[in-house]
Amino acid sequence: AAPKSEHEREDKAGAILFRDVCMMFERCLVAERTAELTLNEVKLGVFFNDRTRDVVGDQSLYPFVRLLLPDIDTERGNYGIKLKQIAKIYVTMFGIEKLADGERCLNWTDPKYADLGDGRRGCVGELAEVIEEVLSKRLARDNHSSTTVAQLNDLLDALVRAPSADEGKRKLLQARTLGTFSPLEHKWLCRIIVKDLKTGLGY
Repeated sequence: AAPKSEHEREDKAGAILFRDVCMMFERCLVAERTAELTLNEVKLGVFFNDRTRDVVGDQSLYPFVRLLLPDIDTERGNYGIKLKQIAKIYVTMFGIEKLADGERCLNWTDPKYADLGDGRRGCVGELAEVIEEVLSKRLARDNHSSTTVAQLNDLLDALVRAPSADEGKRKLLQARTLGTFSPLEHKWLCRIIVKDLKTGLGY
C-alpha cells in the first residue's frame, strides 16, 4: 500500500495525552460560565488553538475529534453498557460493594445517598460525577495516567468487542485503567462511554 500523506496520518493526534483532553473538557465547562465571545467560539477555541496546531501540524485530527463528539462517532459501534451496568462495574472494580460509597454509585440519582455526614452533601444525579467524587477519596487527584488518545481509542474499540456481560467489560476496564487513571480521567471516560459529555459540543 502507498504510504499515507501527511494529511492522512494520525500519529501526532493519537499521541496527545488523555489527561490533557480531560483538562480541555474541564476548561470547556468553565468557558460556558465565563464566556464573552459566543459560546461556540469559546468552546472550539479550547480544543482547536495554536497549541493543538503546533502539536498536530498538518496531520489528521480524527483520533482526537472522535473523543470530542462520541455521540456522532458512527465508526465505533455500541458499547452495550447501560448506566446501571457502569455503576456495577466500578463498584466491583474498586471493591466497594459493601461500603456506603458503593451504595452511592448504585443509587446515583437518589438524594438520600448523597448525605456525607456533618451536613455535607455529595454529587447526585449524574453517575460520572458521583464516580469521580467517590474515587477522589481513593486515588490521587493529580496522579494522571500516561494514556494517549490512540490508546484510549483502542480501549474503546476493545470495549465494543468485549462480551456484553458485566464481567467481560469490567475485566477490560480494570486491566486498562485500574491503578493508572485519575478520578478526573474516570469521570470523562464514563461520559465518553455513555456518549454524553455535557459540554454542549455538537455537530
